[in-house]
Amino acid sequence: MRRFGKFPGRSEIKNPNWFFFIVVGIEFAFSVIAGILLGSYIDGKLDTAFPFFTLLGLVCGVIAGMTLLLRTLKLRQQRKNGNDEKS
Repeated sequence: MRRFGKFPGRSEIKNPNWFFFIVVGIEFAFSVIAGILLGSYIDGKLDTAFPFFTLLGLVCGVIAGMTLLLRTLKLRQQRKNGNDEKS
């Protein structure tokens, strides 16, 4: 007999990781958006014809976001394996 209030397959999920992935996504998006906004601000102050600093900010934001993403995933993997050492 089926109990009310239980969802099928719910017992299989012991530790949902959705919160971790939301945080990583927000951090990556913030890095990219901050780079674009900073580059756009500099382009506005210098009154450049070509949005050079906006593109530079985009590239720097993506690089910073990827670095943060890889560092976070590496730390998570180390903790999952039981190694809490700083590297």
